[in-house]
Amino acid sequence: MIAPGLARGGAERQILATADGLLRRGYEVEIFYFAGVAGEPDFIDEFSQLGIKCHHPFELGDFIVSGSSVEDIHDLHQFAQLVAHLDIIPLGRALAKTIREFRPEIVHCWSDLANVIGGLVATNLGVPRVVLGQRNVPAFRYVDGVAPYLCLDAYRLLAQNSNIVMLNNSLTGLTKYLQWLDVPYDKIKLVYNGFLPQGIHIRRGSETKLCRRRLGLMDDARVIGTVMRFAPEKDPHVWLETAAAIAAARPNTRFVLAGYGNLAEQIERRIETLGLAECFILPGAPKDVGLIYGALDVLLLTSRFEGTPNVLIEAQAAGIPVVAPDVGGTSEALLNGVTGILVGNRQASSLASAVLEILEDPGWRERAATQGPAFVSKKFGHQRMIDDTIAAYGYRDARHSQFELQKMASNR
Repeated sequence: MIAPGLARGGAERQILATADGLLRRGYEVEIFYFAGVAGEPDFIDEFSQLGIKCHHPFELGDFIVSGSSVEDIHDLHQFAQLVAHLDIIPLGRALAKTIREFRPEIVHCWSDLANVIGGLVATNLGVPRVVLGQRNVPAFRYVDGVAPYLCLDAYRLLAQNSNIVMLNNSLTGLTKYLQWLDVPYDKIKLVYNGFLPQGIHIRRGSETKLCRRRLGLMDDARVIGTVMRFAPEKDPHVWLETAAAIAAARPNTRFVLAGYGNLAEQIERRIETLGLAECFILPGAPKDVGLIYGALDVLLLTSRFEGTPNVLIEAQAAGIPVVAPDVGGTSEALLNGVTGILVGNRQASSLASAVLEILEDPGWRERAATQGPAFVSKKFGHQRMIDDTIAAYGYRDARHSQFELQKMASNR
């Protein structure tokens, strides 16, 4: 598996869930990630506990030499402007070394950047099956400069290879990628996210009070919150504007904004400017996201674009009603009117009205407590996701790995 990084985000949680499921089916898994950010929380410990090696280019030492002295054997130079902070030619060389040593039957890439670099290197090395995992709507289309065109060119080049298969985690994202890339309909397959129950400690009943006390909240407070990366695409500023509108209508409401990212300092200043400092809890990046969900009455999402948001799936699995704008695949990730409210626009006033509607009707929490977990189990079941992923890998029987089939045959 190839990823830009292993930070504690939604895509990375899906890498962990997929790797966990594949290991249980008898597969061997290794991970190559491009870079980490100092001080940024990640899933390295969780992968290590599964016995999965996580490689990154810097561990290869002198093997990686940046600059013009590195031979571009994978023709990556034409896509060098895709990302400013990485020299992708030596990165490709390090990835190639890892692939040659591990000799995988399948290389599964996660995200546009990983798809371009990993896809080109893996196909050049003759890997039998290369999977390009699209985790969103085509995000590069919303970036200024040459990156969208380079990404488009790379995808179209890769799509010509018969060993390439593309996956998307929402029907909306799949449709938009088909339109953007202008590739045949069967070139991209739909594989919804999988919720790994043991990956989150879900609290219910009396445990809610314990969660609130650990976060410094009163037992009877109305609590709105989320877990997010503090980045422009998640739009934490609209989240704060929505919180201000809710607080104006219900002054005793409290807000839990858990996460990390480059906008963290801006968020703290904005909370002060809005006069909401006493209403907010900023617990940072939680390793125990179940603690956050356990304290909430409503989860609020304000993203500019999304694929299939893990945070919506997890909150519903915890029995929490959700509010989200109709962007990307959010409409596929909740039961509108049952487990949450899908808002037709991203205006703070509209999002706030939806949250207040849920707060004022106890029936919402009762429905979400029963329908939320059932919906997640049916649509985002972990074993279903693993079956679909293995089928995309090209194995005829998705219910069993090759290892399991061989074992079954030897016992006959």
